[in-house]
Amino acid sequence: MHALRHTVAPLALFATLLAGGGAASSQTSSLQASEQDRPKLKIDFLEKEDPASQDQTAAPAPADAPSPPSSEPSSEPAPQVLREPAPAIAATPSANSDNPADIEAATGGRMGIALVNEEGRVLLGFNRAERFAMCSTFKAPLAAAVLMGAEKKRYGMEGTLSVRQSDLLEYAPAVRANIARGRMSIAELTQAVVEVSDNSAANILLPLVGGPQGLTAFMREHGDEVTRLDRTEPSLNENAAGDERDTTSPEAMARLMADLLFADMPQGPAGQLRGWLQASTTGLKRIRAGLLPGWTAGDKTGTCGNAYNDVGVLRAPDGRSYILAVYLDRPTVPGPKAEAAIAQVTRAALAKLNEVGGGARAPEVVPVPSGDGGDIVPRPGDR
Repeated sequence: MHALRHTVAPLALFATLLAGGGAASSQTSSLQASEQDRPKLKIDFLEKEDPASQDQTAAPAPADAPSPPSSEPSSEPAPQVLREPAPAIAATPSANSDNPADIEAATGGRMGIALVNEEGRVLLGFNRAERFAMCSTFKAPLAAAVLMGAEKKRYGMEGTLSVRQSDLLEYAPAVRANIARGRMSIAELTQAVVEVSDNSAANILLPLVGGPQGLTAFMREHGDEVTRLDRTEPSLNENAAGDERDTTSPEAMARLMADLLFADMPQGPAGQLRGWLQASTTGLKRIRAGLLPGWTAGDKTGTCGNAYNDVGVLRAPDGRSYILAVYLDRPTVPGPKAEAAIAQVTRAALAKLNEVGGGARAPEVVPVPSGDGGDIVPRPGDR
């Protein structure tokens, strides 16, 4: 169960205007803000504290969603990003800038960033309360929910589920390789969801946790009042303007993963999830491409036709751990440049983090059984 762990005022946030003046205005949480509503600002990381609170109000869940357990509100007033009017002449974005607003502007899209420590305390943020399409980043909390279901003895990770030709989506490398075999263990499917982002594996696993509404309820149980999953693969990747279905905020996702990995999950399942994240091969050009010397990371990417996302579990040279969530919506640059922007903002965040610190040591990786020989777990339609 989620504990109240966000009781200390944040150590470092950004933003302030480096050029020009004007009064700060409140950050909006709309999914797609227009250019006139969201001026491109020159913003930098600052070591300052801000008592303003983030709007963590969840979008209404579908009518058939199970009622999530009520969670006690945190006593921490989560700080809010400050905004000021842009100068009359905006600076040209630099490919070498460590300013998140410059990096965002260079992509032509909308970027959101949140870096939290193991206590879920926001250290750095940029557009962190705005909603973004999750795309495949939902698979990280899905894997956590599956692992915790096994921990509660609802099934065993060595149990198997049928895999059928009808399950195959366009991107399903692990499931496709096992169609002839006809079954995969829950551990294998969960590993495939994290390490190679197998879409069919995600759809096969979702019923174990109650479907999209069940996963949303799981996230509510662990303190996330923002993130919602409404659909399955591939329709959840639609990312239509103004649609709050299948969305999160960078802060909500970062805090959720911190709560799960560093507090709510037992050490064994948490360590296993971290191991799969570290073995993932889909994000090598995103957060991991921006790591400073001595840092290591595992991550879960999300990619739609018009979005590039990454959620990383980072470990510093001193052993402290952090969660970094970066969401990039509707960039106008090609995919490789969008990925490079995620790496660039990672370098900037870690450089700033070297000045502020925080965190604690992470659990070790503990393997979960996989393969044949476990109980057969029936799926709807099995004969």
